[in-house]
Amino acid sequence: MSRWFNERVSRSGGRVKKVAIVALARKRLVALSKCAVSGVMIEGAVMTKA
Repeated sequence: MSRWFNERVSRSGGRVKKVAIVALARKRLVALSKCAVSGVMIEGAVMTKA
């Protein structure tokens, strides 16, 4: 997801960056809910100790 964000923002800035931040937050929320509800991990996710 971070790569997706960096690719989007590197091409442009300003308003697009704000929209990309919200989109990334939504993607992360969906991935977290999938993990919590059904145990499905997103592809490429790495779990680390807090």
